[in-house]
Amino acid sequence: MKHTTHHTQLVGQERDMIAVWRGQGMGINEIGRRLGRSGSTISRELDRNGHRQAG
Repeated sequence: MKHTTHHTQLVGQERDMIAVWRGQGMGINEIGRRLGRSGSTISRELDRNGHRQAG
C-alpha cells in the first residue's frame, strides 16, 4: 500500500502571521505549534516566499 501525504495550503492570514512572528525572531517550530501546523510546513512556506531568517 502506497503512503501518500496530503498537504493543505496555508491561508493568507496564516502567511501574514508567519511573516510577523519571523520578524519578531520566533522559531519555525514555535510558529508551527501556534498555527497547528508542522514546522516543515512553515519552513516550506518560508522557502517558497522568501521570509526566512537565519537561525
